[in-house]
Amino acid sequence: MYYAERLAKWVVDLKYQDIPVDVVEKAKLCIYDWVCITLYGAESPWSKALLEIVREAGGREESTILAHKDLVPCSNAAMVNAVMALSYDLSDTYPRVELHPSCSVIASALAVAERENTAGKDLITSVVAGYEVITRVASAMNRRPQSFTAARGFEANSIFPPFGAVVASGKLFNLNQEEMTNAIGLAGGSMGAATIDYLVDGNWTYRWNSARASHNGILNALMAKKGFVAPHAIFEGQWDSKGRFGVINALAGDMTFQDDLVDGLGETWNIKEMAFKYYGCCHYNQGYTDGILKLIKEHGFEAEDVYEITAYVPHFALFLGVPREVKIKPKNLTISQWSLPFILATVIADGHLLNPKEQLSEKRLTDTRMLDLADKVKIERDRELDKIFMEDGIFKSPLKVRLKNGKEYEVASTCKGFSHNPLTGEEMDNKFDVLTSGVFDKGKRERIKKELKTIEGIKSVSEWVRSW
Repeated sequence: MYYAERLAKWVVDLKYQDIPVDVVEKAKLCIYDWVCITLYGAESPWSKALLEIVREAGGREESTILAHKDLVPCSNAAMVNAVMALSYDLSDTYPRVELHPSCSVIASALAVAERENTAGKDLITSVVAGYEVITRVASAMNRRPQSFTAARGFEANSIFPPFGAVVASGKLFNLNQEEMTNAIGLAGGSMGAATIDYLVDGNWTYRWNSARASHNGILNALMAKKGFVAPHAIFEGQWDSKGRFGVINALAGDMTFQDDLVDGLGETWNIKEMAFKYYGCCHYNQGYTDGILKLIKEHGFEAEDVYEITAYVPHFALFLGVPREVKIKPKNLTISQWSLPFILATVIADGHLLNPKEQLSEKRLTDTRMLDLADKVKIERDRELDKIFMEDGIFKSPLKVRLKNGKEYEVASTCKGFSHNPLTGEEMDNKFDVLTSGVFDKGKRERIKKELKTIEGIKSVSEWVRSW
């Protein structure tokens, strides 16, 4: 059997009762987190631009655009919700490959679950299936230390999300094994090989990638259900043993990790490794952010007391501070979220970063006080940190603070939200409350939180979502 066929069989056969309890609970957390970050991103400029296009197009009233409450065609609702979810970089992360599955997988799953009026257990099952497939495809092509696709400049969130979205959608459309195989094959044709140049100029393609994947995932699933035929050898190709004409070789250029697609399928659950963000920026900034806040809490210094900060980063994360002229004076929100100097300046000044739309606004990015503070942050490469990450999977984030009074403090936190430094239940709830405070009153917010935590008991996803 081809890889796509093996994945399709597993997805089609998967039942809610087959999923371990801890996996179900993690999937519920992913949905819980996705809801709050999506609602928070409802008014972002990229979301509103896409929303206007969808409104102008009109169409059947199938699924809800959250916060705005528009009822639009299913794929369009998923598309806008996905952009909203990735609006301010608060989404979950699969640490092995710098991937944000929820934005596309859950956007597609919720939109289809609403259209098909399925139950909460079906939604959970589809999300688990989508996460397992998207992370396995990503691992086969972008696994460290080689990171084949990233090394070529491809953006992970443009390449892999179509596979998770199509599987989650197809599961809810009740595709059979042949149809699911074709759906996965079609997803290979929906991959967009976008590049990571947004790190330098802050263009909006990063926000769009998951939206396109969500839209196409639903469309591809429907195409497969209508009998659309796709390549079954989409991953490995069928020309020769080198994988020519398969997507792994085409984009990664190496077939070393192709078996990651199916190894341990149904036994090893990748969704359990998902990390959640507590700060609205690149996940690789999270450990340094966590560390500086710990030092401030312990020693009581303020922004005005800081003389210099030195952050030590692994070689592969030098982009957090390079090019320096771009990172210490970011021109827009997107660049600032990948700027360790500006992120550290922000949390030193504010004590948190759970409102990036305001904290990283244009006004803030031109504030001389913030720019002066960012300029005090120096980035130094430490290759030993690469070794620690490759061997132990830990993104150690050491930094040293020197105050104007001559005192020096050091801290070596680990990446906040990862399994070795996870968010607490209280932090998850606080994140939800902060991000949805402008959308729900306290009563509705508490009701929705309770329902999300017991989502397996929901009988009608359609009625539930439309009651928000």
